[in-house]
Order: sequence, then structure tokens, then C-alpha cells
Amino acid sequence: MFKWLFGTTSPEELARQKRQQLSLESLQKGGIPLDAKERIEREVARGNFFFSSDLSAQEMSLAHETGVEVIGQVMGSSFYNVSFYGLLQRQQRSTGEMLDLTKAHLDARQLAMSRLQQEATLLGASGVIGVRIKSNVHSWGNRLTEFTAVGTAVRISGYTGEPFTSALSAQEFWQLHKAGYLPVGVALGVCSYYMYTDPDTRSMLYGYWNSRKNVEVPLYTQGLQYAREKAMDRLTSDIEAHKGEGVVGMEVDFSMEHIEYDSSSQTYHDLIAHVVAFGTIVQYRPDIVEPTPKKGLMMIDLSTRPKGRHGTTRMTALGEGHTQGNRLGHTR
Repeated sequence: MFKWLFGTTSPEELARQKRQQLSLESLQKGGIPLDAKERIEREVARGNFFFSSDLSAQEMSLAHETGVEVIGQVMGSSFYNVSFYGLLQRQQRSTGEMLDLTKAHLDARQLAMSRLQQEATLLGASGVIGVRIKSNVHSWGNRLTEFTAVGTAVRISGYTGEPFTSALSAQEFWQLHKAGYLPVGVALGVCSYYMYTDPDTRSMLYGYWNSRKNVEVPLYTQGLQYAREKAMDRLTSDIEAHKGEGVVGMEVDFSMEHIEYDSSSQTYHDLIAHVVAFGTIVQYRPDIVEPTPKKGLMMIDLSTRPKGRHGTTRMTALGEGHTQGNRLGHTR
């Protein structure tokens, strides 16, 4: 209809738009962009021996000595826009977990981890070590949070199965491997807990007499403790879902967010506790335990003594020398 105004669309532009649409459809399904997939497939097809890694020089040396092949760095990311304003309106004047916010933060991290694992699969990796999940809030996006998972893809001779993810360093990974433990995946537990500052707490914090006392604030203590317990419960459920025996390298991050708002000509100050529990799930595999080499025993023949300035002396003769020889025990 408006071809006379905008002109016809070139075949190149149509192809670009189609590729962009395919990438968006892949992202909506939890996949990786089309360009990233094709780049990895080209590298695998031509047998690219160049790699990038965030391992230290010492870790690279250890990987080489233990037969772990470093393939390259992999990444997964997710930009998540949390409708925080609506959540806040529903949560004000009540204390409790913000379930929608908790789910949003957990889903965003899991999406980033899933895309990292997809890149590792395309590279033919056995797993990813040294995984780190970073979050960043951009000033140009209100409540828009970026989650990025980064790690190093490795290949282990004889390993079969889906690529694992691990937050362990190369050295930590190999120490566990020698003991018979293999990482299964990264466990996550998240909780966002809103603490409405009720009249008793406001009186304690801002009242003329109470604010002069050194006293615990039960609302905040209980809220933070509850958030930690819920995050740990979800991490435990993640371990059970992966059929793991435990988690190593545990990290628990706490952050407090201050919420200030006005209502009925009064200013309120509330808090949100964000807790993220993070660690590597492991399974015991007796079939990969490396036997500890037995140390050789030192054998000393005590029937003779080394030749010294007094010559070679048999121990029996030395004993007899105390009765037949001189007082030094030398035989004649």
C-alpha cells in the first residue's frame, strides 16, 4: 500500500529480518541466538585449535598435566524485566515473600545457565568449570536486570553424558575427581522477602525514647533468617532433583534493598532482603576413583655397616668387641 512512499524491501533486508525473527523464536524457547549457534558450528567444523579461557596459568598447566582438554570460554545471558511496581503495590503494608520476584530472579539465572550449557553441548564439551553468574542493573532500564553466566568448556577422556556445570576451579575439580566425585550441575536457591515496617518497628527505630537504645530489631532479624532458610530449601530441592549427594563450594549472597514511599501524608521505610544460595552439586562415582600408588619401603641390611675409616665391621663382631676388644668396641 505504501510502496510508493517507502519503496520495496530488498532481498537482503528480508533475509536479515527472517534471521532476526528466528533468533527471537529461539530465545523465547530458551535457546541461543542464531548467530552464536552458527559461529560455534563453524569453529567445530574447521577444527579451530585456538581457544579462550578464564583459567589462570597455573590452572591451565594443571589441566594439561591431568589430561583435561580446554576447549574455550562459553557464556549464557538473560535480560529480565521485572514488573516491580505492580509487585510493590500488592506487597505494601504486609510482610512476606515476594513470590513473583523470587521466581523472576530464579528463572533469569536458570535461563543464563541453560544457554551456557547449550554452547558447551555444541562444542562437544564434557562440562563447564569455573562458572560464575553475574547480575547487573542498568541505569537506562528501570528494573531491567542482566544475568550472565560465564565458564570454561572442557573435554574429559571417557566422559559420557550431558555436559555438567560446575563453579569449581580447575584445581578443585581435579581434586574431587581423584577422590571419585563428579559435578552434576550448579544448584540455585533464591528468595526475595519484603519487610513492612509496622508501627512497633517504626517506634523502635524512629521514636524519641526507643531510638536511643541499643536493641535488636526482630522484624529485620526474622525476615533475613526466613529468606535464607527459603533459599536453602530451594537449593536442597535442586540437589534432590539432580540426584546429587551434596553441594560443595557453597556461597550465600545477601543484599538489602531500601523502599521508601509516602502514604496518608506519612513516609514509610521498608526493606527487601534478597538471598541467593549457589554451589556445585556432586555425585560419588566409585568407578573413576584413582588407586593411590603404594610407596616403596626402604630396606636396610642391619647385619653390616657402611665402610668407614675403621673398615667394614659386622654387627655381631661389634657386639663381641665389647667383651673381646678394646673399650671402643673395635675388633682386633
